[in-house]
Amino acid sequence: MNLRHTLTTTGTLAAAAALGLATAGSAHAATIAKASGTSARGGYGVGVVYVDSAFHDVTFLKVCDHGTPDGLRATAEIWRSSDHGYYAYVDAEHGSDTCNDDDTWLPGTMPAGTYTLRVCLRNGSTGSFQHCASRQFTV
Repeated sequence: MNLRHTLTTTGTLAAAAALGLATAGSAHAATIAKASGTSARGGYGVGVVYVDSAFHDVTFLKVCDHGTPDGLRATAEIWRSSDHGYYAYVDAEHGSDTCNDDDTWLPGTMPAGTYTLRVCLRNGSTGSFQHCASRQFTV
């Protein structure tokens, strides 16, 4: 395992723990976390979504900006993979060592299906998405 992967994995797990996420209480509940790629200066983002598939429930979406300050903001978004429906987007607009100001609480019931969580870095609110990574999950 290379150092970058180790740091990214460690950062993802640390971010999920720091957000106070737990999967106890429901056999169908899961915390889905994904780290973006790393910028040239060493910044990266971690996006987290909490899913309870037994009730087709996604409680919230959160993103945090980690690593060395790089002038980019971390972003996270989810959508239904089949048709890009049920879209949610958040960003850590204040940059390094911040998360989006509050969790983006999502409506309780979602259509069953496969969803994509994508985490990127972005230059400002309208810049291009960079260093993106994604992960699919099922509700």
